[in-house]
Amino acid sequence: LDDPKAFVAAMRAIDARPPPRDPLLRDQLELLEAQAMALESRFAEALERADLLARGASSAGIRLRAAALAVNVQAASRDFVGGQKRLAALLDTVDTLPDSADRRHVDLVAAVFYNQLAQSDLAIRHAQRALDGDASPSERCTASVQVLEARLARASDGLDNGDFERVETSCGEQGNTLPARYADVLRARWWTANGEAARAASYLESRMPALLATGYAPLLAEAHAQFADSLQKVGRWEEALAHTDAVLAASAALPSGLPLLSARRTRYAIAVARGDDRAALRELQAVLTAERAYDEEVRHLLVAYEAGRRESLARQQALALVEQRNAQLALDARASERTAALASLLLLHLAAGLIALVGWTWHSRRL
Repeated sequence: LDDPKAFVAAMRAIDARPPPRDPLLRDQLELLEAQAMALESRFAEALERADLLARGASSAGIRLRAAALAVNVQAASRDFVGGQKRLAALLDTVDTLPDSADRRHVDLVAAVFYNQLAQSDLAIRHAQRALDGDASPSERCTASVQVLEARLARASDGLDNGDFERVETSCGEQGNTLPARYADVLRARWWTANGEAARAASYLESRMPALLATGYAPLLAEAHAQFADSLQKVGRWEEALAHTDAVLAASAALPSGLPLLSARRTRYAIAVARGDDRAALRELQAVLTAERAYDEEVRHLLVAYEAGRRESLARQQALALVEQRNAQLALDARASERTAALASLLLLHLAAGLIALVGWTWHSRRL
């Protein structure tokens, strides 16, 4: 995450070498390869590789990390139904994991997933669990950005510049590039929403070279769309259109339709401001198409969340039923033990009485 482009290039160089004979090392390289595919937005290939490792890696640690990577990939590619099932299985075991780093990793994955699923409260809960532990600087950066995104999504939750500055300081201390750059986009979004579009535009203008250096398509789409929105609001229309062009060019490969919808709305607002009725009508039609696509995406999010919630509830009910049956069996076992103990005590008393009767009979016959 410090330098995604350099990491992907390094993995491509390793691909040219013969695979290692050591199974553990081979699995580690396979996991890194899956991560490189995810950074290149090759989500289907990354998911297939991570899924194979999650089921068959030689190490339990690699199996866990591979399953967590699969959840991340499914969130990035908007496969929330499958991702939620996989995440639920991870969360069922998170408290039993012996390694605190693994527990924090699962919580961070859950925070990212729930933010993508638009479930801010759950995202904050899991990110805060990671922050409350002995998190590394990199983990603190990632968790802080997830808390920031979740709070920004909740309109009633007030933010101030200090919140963003603390996250910037936290991420700037150790160079966790992707989360840090995403925090830049969140900050510009917050300024624009609060009527400070000029400040947001100036800020993104200074950050754009670093954003482009990541090469991560979903992040760049959000950055271009947000920059275009800010530029449009301050009257820099030609520059805004150039950034919407970048979003439109990448739209076919984007997992989410939100950047595309934002870019279309920006283009429509510019056409209206210019008094170009023909262009405005054309852009309005494009906006309506993008809105329908995004509404379908949101509906899919809700369906995925409800499906996961029902499955989680069913799993909890099944677990409660098993626990109830186990408790009943334990009660039955204790009742059987008490019955056996009572029977033993009764037999002991009967034996003592019989011995006393035999003794008394023998003594009476002697007399």
